[in-house]
Amino acid sequence: MYSKQEGMALFQVLLIVAIISVLLLIMSNTTKSQVERALVLQQQTEKQLALHSAANYVDLMLLANDWGDMRDTGAPLANLNFHSYPSRLSLPGRDAYAALPDGVAVSLQNVGSLINLNQANQQLRDLLVHVGVSQVTADMLLDELQRWLYRPDRIYLQHVNELRNIRGWTPDIIERIRPYVTAKIMPFNGAWAPDALLPILLTSGQADTITALRQSGQYQAGIYEEFSGQETGFGVSLYPSKYQRVTVIDPLTGEQLRRGVRYATHEKNPRTIEYKRYLREQRIELNEANPIGLK
Repeated sequence: MYSKQEGMALFQVLLIVAIISVLLLIMSNTTKSQVERALVLQQQTEKQLALHSAANYVDLMLLANDWGDMRDTGAPLANLNFHSYPSRLSLPGRDAYAALPDGVAVSLQNVGSLINLNQANQQLRDLLVHVGVSQVTADMLLDELQRWLYRPDRIYLQHVNELRNIRGWTPDIIERIRPYVTAKIMPFNGAWAPDALLPILLTSGQADTITALRQSGQYQAGIYEEFSGQETGFGVSLYPSKYQRVTVIDPLTGEQLRRGVRYATHEKNPRTIEYKRYLREQRIELNEANPIGLK
């Protein structure tokens, strides 16, 4: 009798110990998983904060340097361009950038070189066809956009997402054209258009030439000016607008931070800088040609 009770008691104790062991194992695995998730979250947060810090550093470089000079090798953003080709940037040795040991890649797209939705012109139709929309559908979409823009209570589009309010403009079509369009109203400057837009703006041969020159690092905006016949009025090559789409990229993981930025500070507009440089060079040439000139 007692042996059976003792055996049952021992079984119950062993069962309780087994249950507790299983619970402890589950709790241990859960805790380990939570710690791992917390570590991943911490690393992601550190990376995001580092990207924001790097973006601020990019702003400092662009605001404190002549954009023309920064296109030279050895500049903070060497080979700077405004047609989305990434440029590498080394970051200062500070804790804020510790999560980006290889620095960042910086991509700038000049907004003034994108197709303006509010014009609803032939370029937009050609873009729609270029991204795979049929000609019939492209004509319909352009008609609907023009009808929407010229309604009695006309209000310009403020953002590309507003196309969803117009008949026929599906999310899929909007996403296809998103990298190449803008709702900002400004003078068009095709010199810094993305590669995908060049065949729409120029002949196929001219587009291929510019793309090849960009890939080799030999491209200058004056080449587009020569091909297109677009005059600047400054006597110098085309320069980008103040509005840029800036993408800061971690080259190790590919994680990105995208922003729309308006770089407009006193005498740090590249167009202003280049125009002043042009006038200075003109004065030097004039003085050299006329040494006696006015004092």
